[in-house]
Amino acid sequence: MTLCKCEHYPAPLLLRRAITQRIRQTRTIRPTLTVLSSQADELLTLLQCPACASFWQESLAWSWGGKRYVYRVPPISEEEWLVEPYVQPHELLVYGASMANYLEMNEFVESSRQCRFEQCHDNAIDGLVLCLHHHLASLRKLGLLPQLPVGRPFAPYQWEPSPEPGENR
Repeated sequence: MTLCKCEHYPAPLLLRRAITQRIRQTRTIRPTLTVLSSQADELLTLLQCPACASFWQESLAWSWGGKRYVYRVPPISEEEWLVEPYVQPHELLVYGASMANYLEMNEFVESSRQCRFEQCHDNAIDGLVLCLHHHLASLRKLGLLPQLPVGRPFAPYQWEPSPEPGENR
């Protein structure tokens, strides 16, 4: 039987209040964890619970005043983690909110014409030559929409990778 309370801290929901709550809980959780590795800029840290051996990642949440918070992640070697750390829940939340606002403010109606992106079989958006997927990817490439969050997906924050312009689905 472990003496830790890791099981009491599930992955934070992608809600502002859940990230805020985890920031507060981090003051209790963090001292019980051991540092395994840190990114060179020290914005991300890989940690482990010495009692139950669960892995944790610590992130700096810029939209919350640069406060640090921890969340459990799947086991990973330090070498793999240094190459590609896990995605950060707060970045997924901010990205999702930004995209939801954009999609809510704009009406995208599918036309009967095929997307002109090479080998894409989806219908273009009315008034455009691209489907919604390729239109959004083009806007991201131009810096007009937020970039997709970077990092290794993990449950419950998993999604199908979306190809960028120049790639097909």
